[in-house]
Formats: sequence, structure tokens, C-alpha cells
Amino acid sequence: MMSKISDATSVEGDDGGDESTSDSNPEYAKRSLPELEAQDALYHEQDPAKIASNFGSNLLEGMSTKFAEDKVAHEGRNELYKPPSTSLLVLFLLQLTNLIIMLLILAAAASVGINASNAERNRHVLSYIDGIAIFIIVLLNAGIAALSEKSANNALDKLDAMAQPFCKVIRDGVQKDLPIAELARGDIVLIVTGDVVPADIRLFESVDLKVSLNKLGIMIGVLALAICAIIFILGILLDTKNPDDTQVPSWLYMILVAVTLAVAAIPEGIPLCVTISLASGSWDMAKKHVLVRKLAAVETLGSASVICTDKTGTLTEGKMTMVRIWTGLQDYGISGKGFDPTVGHVYRADNYPADTPVMTEPNGYEEACINANHDASVYCTLSIAVLCCNAELCCETDDDTGQTTWVPKGNSSEAPIVVAGAKVGIQKADLEARYPRVSEIPFSSSRKMMVTVSCCPMVGWEVGYPVSARDLPFCKYIVAVKGAPNYVLQLCTQILRDDNSTLAPMDESARAAVMERVDSLSEQALRVLAVAYAPLAELPFNPDPEDADQALSPDERFNLLARDLTFCGLVASIDPERAGVNLAIQKASNAKIRTVMITGDYLKTAVAIARNITLPEGLLETVVDCADMRPSGQYLPDDEMDLLTTKVKVFARAKPEDKLEIVRSLRRQAFVCAMTGDGVNDAPALKEADIGVAMGIQGTEVAKGASDMILTDDNFCSIVSAVEKGRVIYAGIQKFVAFIMSVHLSEVLQIAVCIASGLPIMRQPLQILFLVLCTDLPPAIALGLEPGNPDLVMQEAPRPKKQPVVLPWMWTTIVMNAVLLATVTIAVYLVALHIYCGEFLQRNIVDEHRTGCTIWEGGAEYVRYNCLETHGEDTVDCTICKTEGILYARTVAFISVVLSENLRAYTSRSFDTPVWYQTFSNPAMQIAILWAQIALYGGLFIPGLNSDILILDPYGIAWYGWVLAIIGALCTLILCELYKALFRHNYWSQKVPSADTTKQMPLTIEMDDFNTSWGCSKSDGVLVN
Repeated sequence: MMSKISDATSVEGDDGGDESTSDSNPEYAKRSLPELEAQDALYHEQDPAKIASNFGSNLLEGMSTKFAEDKVAHEGRNELYKPPSTSLLVLFLLQLTNLIIMLLILAAAASVGINASNAERNRHVLSYIDGIAIFIIVLLNAGIAALSEKSANNALDKLDAMAQPFCKVIRDGVQKDLPIAELARGDIVLIVTGDVVPADIRLFESVDLKVSLNKLGIMIGVLALAICAIIFILGILLDTKNPDDTQVPSWLYMILVAVTLAVAAIPEGIPLCVTISLASGSWDMAKKHVLVRKLAAVETLGSASVICTDKTGTLTEGKMTMVRIWTGLQDYGISGKGFDPTVGHVYRADNYPADTPVMTEPNGYEEACINANHDASVYCTLSIAVLCCNAELCCETDDDTGQTTWVPKGNSSEAPIVVAGAKVGIQKADLEARYPRVSEIPFSSSRKMMVTVSCCPMVGWEVGYPVSARDLPFCKYIVAVKGAPNYVLQLCTQILRDDNSTLAPMDESARAAVMERVDSLSEQALRVLAVAYAPLAELPFNPDPEDADQALSPDERFNLLARDLTFCGLVASIDPERAGVNLAIQKASNAKIRTVMITGDYLKTAVAIARNITLPEGLLETVVDCADMRPSGQYLPDDEMDLLTTKVKVFARAKPEDKLEIVRSLRRQAFVCAMTGDGVNDAPALKEADIGVAMGIQGTEVAKGASDMILTDDNFCSIVSAVEKGRVIYAGIQKFVAFIMSVHLSEVLQIAVCIASGLPIMRQPLQILFLVLCTDLPPAIALGLEPGNPDLVMQEAPRPKKQPVVLPWMWTTIVMNAVLLATVTIAVYLVALHIYCGEFLQRNIVDEHRTGCTIWEGGAEYVRYNCLETHGEDTVDCTICKTEGILYARTVAFISVVLSENLRAYTSRSFDTPVWYQTFSNPAMQIAILWAQIALYGGLFIPGLNSDILILDPYGIAWYGWVLAIIGALCTLILCELYKALFRHNYWSQKVPSADTTKQMPLTIEMDDFNTSWGCSKSDGVLVN
């Protein structure tokens, strides 16, 4: 590990980071650049102990927690200044720049312009009610959107806070994990490979260091403008007048109608629904141990066709326990589970079958337990292994229960070595105190081994007797090596034997015996490491050169140290499979998702683990040693690599760069690839993958920073759950897009039919805008929150990544539902016109030559005026009843369309399942419909809102008007369900072709165009076409 100390120019000291210092930085943060450079040189040239003392710290003990917390409170948090989040007012103003909102403002201006152009109109404030109301609705709509975006941003900020990086700090003489923001100037920081450097620090000890919504938006926009132009021209040609004011020129009236129609045609609620759906999905995933860093990854998961996963800690528990030692050509077993060094013993296992289950204590094992002092080979092997470890074992006590727990800290593969050593009396702290480390070469994926050099303070090496008598006088240093057996064996020239701990040459027969035992242990799903050493009379290099430029590179030091090694033995550990991983792999397989295990383990170990988790089908064809991908040091040609990655499910002895090549090969074949990783070298592969998944427990900060999401429990099952949720979210997006578009298309059809046929226009502009808020948005948002049917979504093949949300078969459904809704609503409107006006068409209603009242006789008692009494028996002045009759008909049609859309929201919960199946399983839908109904009755019965703004009259429609509206809604529901039943087989036959996990079209996803088209932030995007 590396120890670093933060100095006077640390981030936490310079900017404070805390909100209280955001306006006035500390004095030392205001110095000139030359002053800062001079101070920087001063601190980095001073003795580390003196610097630590200046800051009230100590190189060994660190600062006290109380002192450090006081410094943070006084000097500020260790974080760069963050601009305040966008205020609600700014978000509100930004909504007004949206194209849709601008169209609404244009509609309001057109309404005001119509009134202002009429010189004969009485200049009462109510004459401008349309324009005023549109402006109010613009503000209301912008306010709702701003509140929703603010809420979504707050949710995402909380998710970001959950992913804040941590660092290891020494305080009160104890190593602690603290958020980087809580560092104080003077803290002693420990950094290992993959950690983020948390501040400006002084080093004092070290070892080697998409399909987008843009297309859909453009298409809808062009279509809406075309429809508006057609209707505008049609209205001018037919000289369509405002039935409420025939004095207004038709062209002015048609401008208002056309602009309002454009607003009705463009589903502006889609971005808001998408944001809420994805943000809600992110929170649900967080509850399932998946922390989303990039919102777009939520939806992309639904198209994942391959999951490339690590083994250790993901498919397995990551709690390795050493169960076997092979040294001196003898077998030994180790009993006891977990990390408690006081439980378990080492025993001779030669008399037990090789296939004896590990982690068990065979009968009579007590008699085979050894006294470590009498078995030098075991003691030597474990001592060398412990010297070559950085992991530590700590006993922690729960403050509440008082229960003690042994907790390993450090590399998971080193923890079982430290535990096993403690079981034979080798305490790591004591051993390192007697044999202090003077140099280290960390594990490398290319070298496949770790090397340490320790100083032997006495002549000879007293830990066991691993060296021959002739070496004792010269053994001043000991080189300890552990790593992959096949790599370590190549560097060994001798082997430790059991006959009085003598050495023998490492000839071919000895090498074959070792590899045979490696294979035997690997076939039991054990992770096997080889342990070796070399005595040194003198170091072949200077470990602490005065000039840093003279320091040797790790590879140069490795070549000098790792030579003429003596092979001690093998240590084998088991990492049990995680509970539920078999079912998760089976669920992924049912969903046509191929699970690929990429591990650095030996081939036979990987094969044994794959069998245990039921991963491969046809094992021999689906397992490969990654060395075969680069037979001559170069990777195979692309076509050969693609052929390999198409079928292989287990990659053994993999390096981080192998992961990158595997991902590239899969993406060349258009697989949508999710890749897991935890190390710093995994970052390129995580970036390259469609979905990078970092480990939250074992993962480095670099890997987390390169990922799209983080597994907070490092569990493969969580990935499958996230894929399932991603598919459910995508299905919800499809549902609400289809619902919104069919509703808006229906509104367009209704108005278009009225204009083309000469009917009084069914819907006033403000009524359309009211419907957008009360009818479209709440149910659409609820559809985006549909729980879905996990069993169904995980039975389908993954969709192609660039698949549009609105599929060909969905267009048919959207159009048919829109036509059915429009047809029923127009039918209700025609019947209402006949009841209340006696005629269907506007020109007949205002016919000056009518000789009698044609209003339905059943409704005569509800007529407020008797025109016959006013004008006599021979002539009828229908203008008295005309305005109110049309008003009643519009009211009935308005009620009917709201009820129809509310009922149709339930049928839109599934494209093929009947509405009566689990009708009320989505609580959000009940809330949405309740809101829509409250809005409906508020609009109908609140004085002023009903008569002056929405221009509705629920009092005059009588009971049969309500019955007619309800019948229309029920007819819409029945017809939509009949269509669903009649075309269900067509749905299954025409549903988008499954994304074959062996071959897909090359597809990509981009977000930027969507953001420009719909005027929302990048994190609020949706991946739809």
C-alpha cells in the first residue's frame, strides 16, 4: 500500500468546499500563482514528519477524530465548489423556451389578436378569456413540468450521494473508511491501486503505484404542422366561422384552431413521463442493490443480450476460505469456516480421498492435526505466503450487541492465507515486525504473481528451515512470491521436499507432479496459488534511491528478484457460489440472455465452478483459455475472435485487456453487452461495454467512475434483477407513448371531422388544453410506473438496441384506438346535437327558414326559452337555442371523452391482456384516475371555470346527457377490447423480431438529439425512436 499525507495545498484546504465558504474563499486560496508554486515546492521538499507535525498529525497515528472534525468544520469540506442546483424559478423559465410552450403562447396571442381585431366587440375582460386562460394554462403546465423536473433532479442527486467515493484514512491510530469530502488537511491517507487520489497530497511512502426520440419528435412535429396547414386551408375554403361569434373573420378563427390543433397533436407530456419513469426505475433498482450512475442505462439494460461477469464476489460469495495445502509432496486439509482464526486446524489429508468435500472435517481428523512446529514445510509455506500478503485480519466488536467478528481487510484472495497462517500460530503483524518488508512488486495481470522482499535480521532464517545449510550464512533477505501456479513454476529451479525439509531440483517429473495436483485441486472448484521463495545475500538494486529518476521500474525489479526460486507448495481456497445465482442464470437463459463468465482462474477451476452454477451447455465447446486468443502475443483476427466469442461462455486465465477484446468482439456482432469489473484495469472494458457494471464492495473508485451502474452487493443476481426492471420500464414507456399518441391523434381526428363535415367544432381550444393536463398526463405517468409482469418480460428475447419504441404493429394499434375513440366521441356529439339542437350540421342549425322547433321532444321540458311564444306560429328564431344547444352537446362530448380516456388507460396497461385481468394491480393508476376525475368535476362545477374559461354547462345537459356520455365511454372500452381480442394473434405474430443472441443488426443509441428536440436535460432523455 501507499501512504500519503495531505499538505497545505490540498483541495480541502484551498477551497473549503463548504457552502459557507463558497462566496469568500480562505486567504490561502487567494494567493498568486507564484506564491502557490513556492509554497507547493516548500511542502513537497520538507520532511514528511515535520509537515505532519505542522498540521497536528502523526505519520503513524494520524490525527484524532475530534481534531480532524474540527478542522473540517473550520476549513471546509474536501470538495470542489459545486454551483447551486438549478432553482425552481429558473427551471420554470426554461420551460417557457420549450417549442410546445411557445406554440401555446402563440395560441394565446392569436386569441387576444382575434378579440383586439374585432372593433365591434364590447371591451369587457371576459372577451379576452380565451387568451388569458391559455396564458394561465401555459404557466400551470410549465409549473408542473418544473416541479417534476426539480423532484427528479433531487432524486438523482440523492442517488449520486449514495455513490460518493471513500478513502482509507488513519485516525486515532486506526484505519477508517471515510467519504473523501470529510478529509481534513493533515490526514494520513492510504491509497492502493484503483483508488481515487482524494486531494493534493504529499507522498511519503509508496510502492508501485443512440435510437433517440429525435426521429419520433421530428416526425410528430412535421405531421402536426402538415395537419394544421391542411385544416387551416380547409377552414378558409369552407368559410368556417366561430359559432359563438360569426363576425370574426374565418382566417383569424382558423389560425387559433390550427395552432390549438398543433398543441393537441404534439404529445408534449412524453419527456416528463420518461423522466419520471426512469427516475422511479432508478430508485427501485437502488432498493435491489443496483445504483444507477447514468439514467440512460436503466432503459439500455432492457436490451442486454450478453452479461459478461467476473467470478469472484459476483457469481461467488467473495468470502474465500483456505481448505487445502499441498507442500513437501504431502496433502493437508484445513478445517473451520469463515475468517475466525481460532476455529479450525490443519491436518494431514493423505489418508483421505482426493474428492473428500472441502470445508468438512473427516472422521478422525483430530488425530491428523499437526503441530506446526513439527512440520516445517507447512509452516514455511504459510509463512512465505503471509509475508507476500497485504490483507489484514481485524477483530471488531459491535457496540450494540457486544458481539465480536473477525473481518478481513484487503484483497479477498489474500484473506484466507492470513487466516490459515493464524491457525498455525503465524500472526501477520508479528511476522512482519520480525521480517520487515523492504520492497514490493504488486500483483500484475501480466505477471500473474506478487513479489515482496523482507529483511532477515539474524544470520539464517529462523521461520522453519526452508533453505539448505550452505545458504544460511548468506540469507540476509528473503524474496516471497505467490501467484498462478503455471507462471510461478516457470521461475522455480528447486522444490521443497518433506524429507527433513531438504531441497530437490525442479525437474520435469517434479513439475508434472505439481501440475497434476493443481489440476486435481482445480477440478474441485478451488482457487489454487503457488508459493515460492528465494534467499538473497544482498539486494540487486537500491530500494530507496535519492534520485527518483534512478529508481527501477517494477518489471526491471521483477526480473532481478523472481529468478532461481524454490517452490514451497500450493494453497487452495474455496469461494462458495452465491445463493440464488443458479436461478438467476436460468432466468437470464430463459430471457435469451447469454451469461459469460470471465475469470483469471486456472482453466479447470473455471470449468468446475461453471458446472456448479450450471452455466455452460456443452461444456467442451463453451470454455476457452484466454491464452488461446493470443497464441503469439497478438489477438486473433476479428473474424476468428467473433467466432470464438459467439459461443464461448467461460473465459479462463483472463487479463483485463482480454475483457476489452471480448467486449469489442461482442459489440461488433451487435450484441448489447453488460460487463462487470472491479479493478482499475477493468475501466477500459467498462467504458467500452454498452452497460458497465462496477462492484460496490470490492470495486475500485476508478472502476466505479467508468461504470454506468454499481452493484452495492457485488451480486450477479442483482444484475439479472436490473435487466428485468429495465425491460419492465421499457415496456411501460411503450405503453404510455402509445396511449398519449392515440389520445392526441383522436383529438386531431375529431376536430378535422368537424371542420370537414360542417359540424360545429366539438372542442374549444381551452378544453383541449385542459384535457392534455387532466386526461393525458396522470394516466400516462401511471402507465410508465406499471409493475409489469416479470415472468412474461423475462420470457422474451432481448430487443435490438436501436429498436424504436413505436413498432409497426403498435402503429396499427395506435391508429385503431384513435379511430375508435374519435368515432365514438363524434357519435356521442352527433346524438347530443340532435337532442339539444335538433340538427347535426351547423348550417341547418342556424337555418333562417325553419318553420318549427326540431329539438328532441323528450328534452323540451329542459329548454329554457320558448321561441314560439317570442316569434309566433309561423317563424322560429333558433339563434336563442343554438348557442346553448351547441354548449350542451360539447359538454356531453367533453365528459364522454374524459371518461373514455380514463377507461382506456386501464385497457392500455397491456397490448394483449384483457382489461379485467389484474385491473387494479397498479396503485399509481388508481391515483391518476382519481386526479383526472377530480379535475373533470372541478372543471364542470367550479363557478367561473366552467362557464367563462372551459365554456361548459353540466346543469343543462339533464340526466340523459350523463347517460349518453357514460354509454359513449363504455362503448369505447368495449370496442378497444374487441380490437385487442380480434388482433391478439396478429400482435404475437408481428411483434418485433426477437434480438437473436447470436446475430443482430449493428445498432447504437444516442441521446443528444433527443435533448435538443424535446428541450430537456441529458439525464432526462429516453431511448426511443
